[in-house]
Amino acid sequence: LGTNGAIAMGRAGARRMPITTIGLVIGAAARAGIPGLSGFFSKEQIIGALHGPELRFFRYGALAAAFLTAYYASRMVFVTCAHFSRASGSFQLSAAV
Repeated sequence: LGTNGAIAMGRAGARRMPITTIGLVIGAAARAGIPGLSGFFSKEQIIGALHGPELRFFRYGALAAAFLTAYYASRMVFVTCAHFSRASGSFQLSAAV
């Protein structure tokens, strides 16, 4: 594709590289902590270890970090796999997703 920009890759890359796009989606799901994937088990272990009233601040921090990670992973998939048209104000997901 000749670029490292996620938006430029989203314009052409998702359709031209369907196996890579599927790998991106699975990796982002694992990073977001979807049950059954590796990220879920590590997040569950970390948040589960933070029980007790004295660790409440750290538990809330870990939950906020897990939320931000899921947000970033879903944003990465959306920006890379969606084609946004500024002229019409609409977007279209790639067929590979």
